[in-house]
Amino acid sequence: MYGAIHWDRANELVVGNFTSAQASWLRRHLSGFASLVQWRMDQYHTDYPLGAELGLPLPTEATEDRRLNAILDWHCCEEESEEVRLWHEPDLFAGLYKDINLVWATLPERGGMVVLREERQIRAWFRVLLDYRITAAISWRVPDAIYDLRREQPEPGDELGRAFYLTTWLWDVAHELAEISKITVSR
Repeated sequence: MYGAIHWDRANELVVGNFTSAQASWLRRHLSGFASLVQWRMDQYHTDYPLGAELGLPLPTEATEDRRLNAILDWHCCEEESEEVRLWHEPDLFAGLYKDINLVWATLPERGGMVVLREERQIRAWFRVLLDYRITAAISWRVPDAIYDLRREQPEPGDELGRAFYLTTWLWDVAHELAEISKITVSR
């Protein structure tokens, strides 16, 4: 599974080669990630004041899932009230769900060349890799890996070290993609 993904640019195409193990691992984990996001979106409804008139399914309370909260924290301003976060959440997760499916569609099942033909695909890959990295760091109990990639890493042979390595691997793949494609990213 270990090893770098080297992205390259050929005219308007951005390409990256994934081994069979890397593609299989990423597909398996993105499947679970998509299920988590879908689970949250299934909780939205219009049973709130003006809900029927607006027709906008919204969450009525903040999620208790630490992984989803970490994604919201990453994308939302800390000063936003809970009501504002709840208002923005459906757009955030609906877009993420679409991006996960776009990544899934461009990632070969058995490994091989990922070919990204347009900026939309590049941005989807970047976002999904970084957002999945956040949920993985929370799930694998290495939240320090979200913000501090330069700190001394645990031993690679133990479970914590492997989790930290995989979290930073996702970061590296995303940032090499951003660098080679010359997209501007925030945060």
